[in-house]
Amino acid sequence: MIKATIPLSEQEQLSTLRYSHPNKTVRHRFSILYFKSLNYSHEEIEKNSHI
Repeated sequence: MIKATIPLSEQEQLSTLRYSHPNKTVRHRFSILYFKSLNYSHEEIEKNSHI
């Protein structure tokens, strides 16, 4: 598994973009990245992002 460290400032940006981006697919991907930045497990990400 790849370990990614996302700074707090970028986490806040992801949090905003996952709701405000005009493209639905991109919003979905931002949501996944956001949950990953919060160290959610793959199973939790799957539940929260409806994959």
